[in-house]
Amino acid sequence: MQLLKIAHGAAREGDDLTRAGEWVAGARWLPPALTRAQLGRRTFVVACATAAVFMGSAGAEFYVVTLMMDDVHHYSAAMAGVAFLPLAAAASLGSAPTSRLIRRVGAARMLAQGFAIGSLSLAVLLPMRVAGSYVLAVPGLVISGFGQGVAYTATFSIGTSALDDEQGIGPALITTVQYFGGSLGLAALVGVMGDAPTGAHAHSGILMLAAVSLAGVVLVVPLQRGGSRRNRGD
Repeated sequence: MQLLKIAHGAAREGDDLTRAGEWVAGARWLPPALTRAQLGRRTFVVACATAAVFMGSAGAEFYVVTLMMDDVHHYSAAMAGVAFLPLAAAASLGSAPTSRLIRRVGAARMLAQGFAIGSLSLAVLLPMRVAGSYVLAVPGLVISGFGQGVAYTATFSIGTSALDDEQGIGPALITTVQYFGGSLGLAALVGVMGDAPTGAHAHSGILMLAAVSLAGVVLVVPLQRGGSRRNRGD
């Protein structure tokens, strides 16, 4: 009797799954998640590209700094976490006023500034490749965190404003592209630098990340020009 109940219950569940599958298959009225028209919006495409560049630079930077703290400065896991606090605090400070400044000067200009600050911070972090005082690394970490806060906020502001009618799709795709870019950036960094955060290879890796961040500034230029034309009424 118990086996019959189990079999009967399984059969009912199978029928329910079949009906659910038929309903999904027949629901052709559901709109596609992303249309060609949406992908044709230059502002949204640029936002996705800059999100990939942002994570390819800033995300890979965490790998470099972590290796430096471990292999060069010999920090414990707890000490490394504490050492990252200036960067985290500065990211909050960079993000907080960005929303207000976007309304004044535009998201594209703020995004370009965020990328420029990020590139500068990587150059300031170069002395961290050699053993020395942690104090020497603090300026680079603070500048980096501030630039990341600005760039991250401006990126999502551009992406969501480009798809006002589909607010959920914009951030979702930007986040997807962002982590894809982070994977590519980390792979490229490891290919250049390897697992040694010292020497010429590390120097080349950090400069590569700085160049990637500067590429973000170049990507934003068309948006800045478009904004200038609209402001002039062209």
